[in-house]
Amino acid sequence: VEKALPLSDTSSIIAAVAQPSQNVILFLTTSPGIIEYKEGLLNNMKTADDQWKGGIDIKNFGRYAYILDPTGDQIWKYERKRTNYSNAIPYNQGADLSQAVSFAIDGALYVLAENGSLQKIFRGKKVDYSFKDLPSTKFQGKNLKIKTTQDFDFLYVLDPDNRRLLIFVKGDTSATYKKQIIFNLPESEIP
Repeated sequence: VEKALPLSDTSSIIAAVAQPSQNVILFLTTSPGIIEYKEGLLNNMKTADDQWKGGIDIKNFGRYAYILDPTGDQIWKYERKRTNYSNAIPYNQGADLSQAVSFAIDGALYVLAENGSLQKIFRGKKVDYSFKDLPSTKFQGKNLKIKTTQDFDFLYVLDPDNRRLLIFVKGDTSATYKKQIIFNLPESEIP
């Protein structure tokens, strides 16, 4: 987990996501904004709003980009148009995202909080969902990351503070702990 990459004195890249179907990489910036990288070119993308909504993480699903905004307690949904993006659509309808640090999408959105809790949002609404059978060593902190896709049967939680990757089986009402992979890298080899 690295700090933001500076673009200028006023803006940095804080998150990125690939859109393989369109051969594009989206970069979320602190300005706030989105930069698209396609065919060797970087483009500052426009939104139909006056300004992009800020956030800490970005994901995509189909032609939509989602920005996680814990400060605004929201996930902002943008539709990719021909040359720009739509207005920001507030996607979250009731989940508490104030402590969110990362999220993943497989059709539903899985939001991981700083305290290690998990929320699932489907079609904008929070559904009953949580972690089950957690390991004895808790995971928490601002460095946590979560990953899944519609092709994965698992949720992956990267816990760099404890040098491990936790693997959970995705179920209908919970993500059940399966195993963890511990990384025993010497301090000198940690970037």
